[in-house]
Amino acid sequence: MSLLVIPRLPFAYPDAIKESQRNGYPTLHDFLRAVVIPEMQIKLRQGFGRAIRTETDTCAVDILDERAAKGRRYFEDVLAALPEMPITSSLEDVKRFIRTVKGPDYFTEVAS
Repeated sequence: MSLLVIPRLPFAYPDAIKESQRNGYPTLHDFLRAVVIPEMQIKLRQGFGRAIRTETDTCAVDILDERAAKGRRYFEDVLAALPEMPITSSLEDVKRFIRTVKGPDYFTEVAS
């Protein structure tokens, strides 16, 4: 795999169970920090794990959700959920990475 695209952070949709759980916390912020964000981090790790199965696997991961951007609300939470890796918002950096780790033959079309 060369590229894993995550269109949005994997937050659970609100439901009756979550609403009843939320009543056990003094503020919405406390509920988000204790329940919602840790669940999102687990799902994010699981999705990331589909791209990286072994220590030799390489893949660029693109998270499109603007809430995960540097300086935004969930940036630090996303970083805490994933293994340490280079981060960029430059398409050129991503292209360079993929071409370096995959090699030139990876992108040539094979005739059938």
